Amino acid sequence: MKQYLNTVISNPRPAQALGINQPFVVFCFITSRALSFVPAIYWCFKCLHLAFVADKFKWLPLTSALWTLVSAYLSFVLANGFLLKWLIHYSIGPTIIRLFSLNVINFSFLSLSVSFITHGDNAYLLPAWIAISCFQTAAYIVQDWITSPIIRTLPFRSSSSSSSNYRHNLDFLEITVFAVVPVGIASFFTMVMLIWQLYKYPDSFLVSA
Repeated sequence: MKQYLNTVISNPRPAQALGINQPFVVFCFITSRALSFVPAIYWCFKCLHLAFVADKFKWLPLTSALWTLVSAYLSFVLANGFLLKWLIHYSIGPTIIRLFSLNVINFSFLSLSVSFITHGDNAYLLPAWIAISCFQTAAYIVQDWITSPIIRTLPFRSSSSSSSNYRHNLDFLEITVFAVVPVGIASFFTMVMLIWQLYKYPDSFLVSA
């Protein structure tokens, strides 16, 4: 946990590799990356509040809160990946502007997705956040493919490299660790909660229908 916390509040590794260590710039990078998961964390607390005040079907807001955490994590790794690409292609100022613009887009995407899928009914928060997390997982896979040449050539930015260094490929190990595993863990616990609900209240879904 301490390692992940240090990752959030420390200078991003791409900036360190490029020798960017100005305090104000580092503060902007840290702030923009932290803002990436604020919307999902807000919905996490909202789901936990719904679980606290609910008389039954507490598993729905609880599992929804779990998926919001998955979305928050994916939002962070997406912002970190865009930071890597933009630092290579743009100067510091445009990169910071793009990062904050990305947070605005992320906030709008999450808000509109939840509103469109749930139509104001909190009972649909779980499928909404599952859909959001799956979309973000697909976006991370595309981003990993796009930034794959940058990752290989980053330490040798000023040197000439062979054309093979600029070929796009997918790092399946990285995708599995950073995208598939979080979604898989959340899916497992969602399935367990659903089975528990069916076992304890076998007629609950018939009644709710």
